[in-house]
Amino acid sequence: MSFISFGITTKELLSGTKTVTRRVWTEKRRNEWVNNWNNSRLIHDAYDKSPRNGGIIIGKIELTTRPYLEELKDMPKHEFIAEGGMVDNVKDFCKLINRKPSDIVSVIRFKFIPLVALECSEKCKFESVMFDGCGVYNVNLKYRKVFYRCEQCIKDKYLENNA
Repeated sequence: MSFISFGITTKELLSGTKTVTRRVWTEKRRNEWVNNWNNSRLIHDAYDKSPRNGGIIIGKIELTTRPYLEELKDMPKHEFIAEGGMVDNVKDFCKLINRKPSDIVSVIRFKFIPLVALECSEKCKFESVMFDGCGVYNVNLKYRKVFYRCEQCIKDKYLENNA
């Protein structure tokens, strides 16, 4: 299964602001995502940072359009909010992601599906069964994947650790 890590935009993703991401990918990686779309494999893991760097799954993304290529200089103004609202122009966006306006990126549009609980209670910090709208997940402590029972706890815990 394909995944995307959100690193510097995890806060924006969890807040619901971020609905698109632009990536500098190899042709092989981009084709993987286009093939996912073409074969109706629309739901993928969303990580707070790369799993190679200890990232954890914070939800799922569901592709809403076929991935496509775009030069950063052609990015529409309304897209800065969909990218998380951290900047409001191409120059600042390019600086944020360390790219040039002439760089060609893959544009991935999605709906974020946070991990949410089957039910919630006051003791919702380290439960073992999570529901993400598509299935049930177990905590895997061997791989340091710790999930919280409700969407607000996920947001609160992330914001508390990354303030």
